[in-house]
Amino acid sequence: MVAVLAYWAIRGLAAPIRYLLEYTNTPYEDKQYVQGDGPEFSRAEWMDGKPSLSADLPFANLPYFIDGTVKLTQSNAIIRYIAETNGLAGSTPEERAMIDMIANEVIDVRSRFTRLSYMKASDFAAFRQGHVTYFRNWSVKMEAFLKQRGTLWACAESISYADFLLFELLSQHVELESSMLDEFPLLAAFKARFEALEFMRVFMKKPAFSLPLNNKTATFR
Repeated sequence: MVAVLAYWAIRGLAAPIRYLLEYTNTPYEDKQYVQGDGPEFSRAEWMDGKPSLSADLPFANLPYFIDGTVKLTQSNAIIRYIAETNGLAGSTPEERAMIDMIANEVIDVRSRFTRLSYMKASDFAAFRQGHVTYFRNWSVKMEAFLKQRGTLWACAESISYADFLLFELLSQHVELESSMLDEFPLLAAFKARFEALEFMRVFMKKPAFSLPLNNKTATFR
């Protein structure tokens, strides 16, 4: 049975999920909803069909993921499910804790970046440099963690779901500021190593990788 991942036709919260599904060779349908153009920016394509999903998805929202009898919303729950069923959530209590820690760090920074991206243009211009400074300060700590950890991937010698989240965060911030990782050789090497994975080299040629980062109401897309 083919799994279904549903989300807006953007990278957004779904990009790391798509990466995980591709990496694990999970057959899936990438169902994409399209937001209308301005000035209305209609969400009708999603909202009109949402009530019909409530029987299977009491918390119906995007993204949602259906894998046989498993029916999930909330991107982090979806990521954890795919990771747990494919051995990508750590093999020891320490590894699992480290992976969860880095994943939650990434989620915190991503939430801040998302708020910036959806600010009106004048506010985005005013707060953009502040976020660049914030992210570089955070990157100092992340770089130190990678050096201290000394493993091939962020938390372990084996790749974990946190690496998929971290890669997308780095990738999006490089789009915001091309020199973002110039002072962080370990983070830059991590990003390059992830992009060199065979599945990723293939996926980067697919339309889903070239989707906008954010939806049509965002200033930074």
